[in-house]
Amino acid sequence: MGGSGKRMGIDMGMRCKQCNQPITSANIAESAFGTFCSDACKEKYEAFVQRAHQLESMRKPRAFARVLKSFIGKLIVILILLVALGVLGAVMPDIPVLGDAVRVLREKLGV
Repeated sequence: MGGSGKRMGIDMGMRCKQCNQPITSANIAESAFGTFCSDACKEKYEAFVQRAHQLESMRKPRAFARVLKSFIGKLIVILILLVALGVLGAVMPDIPVLGDAVRVLREKLGV
């Protein structure tokens, strides 16, 4: 062979992480974040990563009230489904699986 891809300056089969342009051995710029087609793309991507970290550090943690509201909402949905299951089991006792489930539930609740 006439030489490796790095010495010939041919397409190395990689693409820039920032702009998706083909990378050749003549325009390769490597970083801890990946391989880029130029120093400008490398610097743009590093600035993007730095800004993303800044924004992430500025995020507020989930407030307790929001977590509690979400939990109560889910609890209400579960209770509504249980009541609907009980009503359906009382109205249609012919459904074998549903009838047994309602009977067990009523025994546990003492109803």
